[in-house]
Amino acid sequence: MIAGFLYRQVKGVRILSLSFISTLSILFVSLVALSHFKIRQIDSGCKMSYMYPYYIRQVKMENPKWTKYSAKYSLYLYREGGFDFNDDAYRIPILFIPGNAGSYKQVRSIARASSETYSEISKENPNLINDGNIGFDYFACDFNEELTAFHGRSMIEQAEFINDSIKYILSLYKVNRGKFLTYPDNEQFPDVESVILIGHSMGGMVARVAVSLNSHVHNSVNTLISLSTPHVSPTINLDLQVIGGNMDGMINSDLAYIEDIVSKEHGFTIFSSSIRNVWLSIDHQSILWCKQLVQSLSRALIDIADSRSGQQTKPANVRLEIFKQRLLSQRLGESSLGLEANELAKTISSSIYSDNIPTKYTLSNPKFHGIYHPRSYFSISSSKYPEASNSINVHLLDNTFSDDDLLKPKNSTFQFLLSSSYNEKEYKVDYLHLVCCNPKDSNSAVDDTNSFIISDPDSPDNFCTFLQPIIPESFPVGSRGSEKMAFYAEISPNKISGCSKIGILQPTPEDQTKKHNFKMHGNMMYGRLVASDIFESQTTYKTDLSDMVFGKFNTEITLTPKGQDYDQYLGSIRTRVHLDVSEDPFFEYNVKVGLMVDNGVISWTPLSIRQSDSNNYESRFWGRSSNINLSIHGRGAYTFGVAFNSDRQLYKGINVDIFSVDIPSGGIKVTIKVDFLASLSRIYLGPVLLLVLPRI
Repeated sequence: MIAGFLYRQVKGVRILSLSFISTLSILFVSLVALSHFKIRQIDSGCKMSYMYPYYIRQVKMENPKWTKYSAKYSLYLYREGGFDFNDDAYRIPILFIPGNAGSYKQVRSIARASSETYSEISKENPNLINDGNIGFDYFACDFNEELTAFHGRSMIEQAEFINDSIKYILSLYKVNRGKFLTYPDNEQFPDVESVILIGHSMGGMVARVAVSLNSHVHNSVNTLISLSTPHVSPTINLDLQVIGGNMDGMINSDLAYIEDIVSKEHGFTIFSSSIRNVWLSIDHQSILWCKQLVQSLSRALIDIADSRSGQQTKPANVRLEIFKQRLLSQRLGESSLGLEANELAKTISSSIYSDNIPTKYTLSNPKFHGIYHPRSYFSISSSKYPEASNSINVHLLDNTFSDDDLLKPKNSTFQFLLSSSYNEKEYKVDYLHLVCCNPKDSNSAVDDTNSFIISDPDSPDNFCTFLQPIIPESFPVGSRGSEKMAFYAEISPNKISGCSKIGILQPTPEDQTKKHNFKMHGNMMYGRLVASDIFESQTTYKTDLSDMVFGKFNTEITLTPKGQDYDQYLGSIRTRVHLDVSEDPFFEYNVKVGLMVDNGVISWTPLSIRQSDSNNYESRFWGRSSNINLSIHGRGAYTFGVAFNSDRQLYKGINVDIFSVDIPSGGIKVTIKVDFLASLSRIYLGPVLLLVLPRI
């Protein structure tokens, strides 16, 4: 009886323990679901794409002569109503590959954006054909919405059909090119030798398999763009991998990272949140139709096209550089990404698609009019200083100070910010051209290429030269999905120490046409020389994970050191807080920014907040927001045994950059903590959740 009692007691405890574990598991899963659906921040700024689709089935290919899968799969040619008026393929071919259970009709958004963008550019430059750009023919494979993610044989069959489709597509151009197009001076277009592939989700995997099969025609694919594809170990070099980030709940973006398995000379990964004029996390399906993304991608495709080559694209190094120009938001504008390299610059500048680096700055011999600003900063409207005919305004800041009657260079960082709603999809990429000026002497000779004289009635004339062109960083300054943006550049003291004055050309108002290709489009322009002690004090704040886990990291940031004249020395436009955390994708961090006043902290909204890291892997932006959640994507966080590149930099934490031009002298307060409830949404993955469910 005693033994039976103990047994029942033990049994009772066992049942109680099992119920307790089950209750905790259910509670944990509920919290994860609550975090994913209710707590996490949702990006809802994507605009809908609209189109007038017309799908032309390629009946001629449905013949065993072309493919043994003619009864199973089909190929379509897409045409956009209002833009495409010919049912024959004769331009540059692009083949779209849908993903798991995907439809061939998903090609319509990117195809529409390409047709529309090409049409707009053609209005600006009717002679596009001279540069080898003739538009695109979009083909799409119909796999009858097969589940390739769950059946390996289906992936092989689809890959074989892709190779058959490429052979068929290339055969169309042998006749159609000469039939519908005439190159200037009656020259003939070369034979089309390759097709651009765009794969969505598992479609990117199918493309990888296709080029590894024996049936693949060598060099028939030289550009592969994948969208939200879970790459593990690719068999080819990828040009571009675009992933959606936090909003993609179907494909974990950590598995889409390719830069540890593809050399930087052959491809790179970019998050949609880092793409210029997009700046949004995009879910798995929306990445196909999000208007901002398909417009940016179609513009980049137009830039790399060149029908004068049999490969139908520019060389690989130029192609990759153009993708970076068009898509990356850059890193504080310091680097011009090698565009000053002679051969690469010449190749890119010969194209109207990526704005040229001029070999001769003084077009039509304009007169340069100097406008001197006595303080260490200025803020001007592009319409405040009207420019006379054939005249260019140059705004100048003094970069010297007097020490024992000697003029010495200031140890200052130059910061530039230009607000704009400039739509780069229809225009050229804007470069920042800074001017370095020094007093004119007998050795100052204008060479009519990159130098000029600015007269000064109160002092010797200034001999000015252009510095190397810079691609400024861009970031949003409006609500999610808004077209309002800003260009920003930061020039270190050692690069301008030889300049007594730093000049910047007055931007062209957005409603006017640029008279000279070395100017920028914009509304308000800010120039600022920030003393090194002020700059360093605003960009050296640090915290680590323990501070944010066991409490809050609070810091008060004052703009000017005590004793400085605030009217003469404004603080830095950029304030940085460095989070010394590991490359862990499971944590989310909450950041709040407020304005310090005598009786506490009040609400205040900066121009923009940027999240980045030392590897420039993922950048995220929030325009006009004071309360944000940071998160990162690691390299293969859910996989093990990945062999990383030996030259890969070690992860050095997260940088939080706060941009503003109007912070009062009282300063701001930044609070950062780990958001545990929001962090639970980071493990919203089926395989992960199954691990916490007890077996009952």
